[in-house]
Amino acid sequence: MSSWFKWQGRILPSFRWPDIGLDDYRNYEEEQVILLLQGYQMEPRFPIGAFSRWDIDRYLTRTFGLVYHHVKPDIILFLGDLIDEGSTASDEEFYYAYQRFNDVFSPAQYTKKIYIPGDNDIGGEGRDFRTHKKEERFVKHFENMTGVSTFGFIDYIKLDMQFPEPRFLEKRMLAASFGNKLGPEIPSKI
Repeated sequence: MSSWFKWQGRILPSFRWPDIGLDDYRNYEEEQVILLLQGYQMEPRFPIGAFSRWDIDRYLTRTFGLVYHHVKPDIILFLGDLIDEGSTASDEEFYYAYQRFNDVFSPAQYTKKIYIPGDNDIGGEGRDFRTHKKEERFVKHFENMTGVSTFGFIDYIKLDMQFPEPRFLEKRMLAASFGNKLGPEIPSKI
């Protein structure tokens, strides 16, 4: 019965997804397909059990696989909250969740990815304070929280604009400098 609901709820609607008009042989010097991901819910160990986590992970993996093969992205941007309750997890729990994250998104293991941390990853909401240790752990498992990733003809700029921070003005000047280099008109292809 469960399989029927998953078929009806996930696979059947995917047949109605519109064709996004991508050629298999597109010009990578002028076109780039970006997949933005946010809001997937990888549940922590507690309070649900191992079977429920397995079922959730399997559902996410299969659903992501459908989306990934439909869109065929050149790059994937993970927009925060990569690991649910990651900021309050022990190092062991964080590593376990990181492995699950990689398993869920394994269909895209060879696709370029950019990871942007959220408050569930490094803290910063309410009494869950952001700490240097949490930031270092995120960087160790994913990537730097600031920097420029160049992919094809696009520079993806990640700025950690947390207030107040001593390096805020430096980062703001970097962003302004980059904007000036782009010139008055930025060609867009939408």
